[in-house]
Amino acid sequence: MAGFSGKNGSVRVGATHLYEVLGWDFDPKVAVPKWASNTTSGVKTGVPGVGDSSGKVEVKVHPANAGAFSGTLDLRPGQTVTLLLHADASGSNYISVQAIIENTPISVKVDPDGEPVSATYNFQGISNPIGYGYFSPGSGGSSSGPLFS
Repeated sequence: MAGFSGKNGSVRVGATHLYEVLGWDFDPKVAVPKWASNTTSGVKTGVPGVGDSSGKVEVKVHPANAGAFSGTLDLRPGQTVTLLLHADASGSNYISVQAIIENTPISVKVDPDGEPVSATYNFQGISNPIGYGYFSPGSGGSSSGPLFS
């Protein structure tokens, strides 16, 4: 399969596009309880446990567009949202997850390049994420499905 670019990636909160997205990260993981016993030959063994997810969305702060998910901290810590994390402009390759905004740090770089002020929405997933297109488990990019079985 050929790769594809994330240059046209986007984030939606429900049906509303988040404005000035600089990038997003998503980290699905599973707990792995481990133990050693008299049958494990001195080596710990484990089993897949409970699924969990977290991530972040970085946006450029743009005061002229306040109130339009502009990066001016429209999302607040403790807020529950449905995030649609799109990898490209196709509308087919994305992850949908119910999440709680955990915190919203703001970053200001004081340097000669004049990098824009940005805000980051860190979130914790509270549902089984659904992958679509290339993010659908085992589908070869043609379907959708939960990331945790």
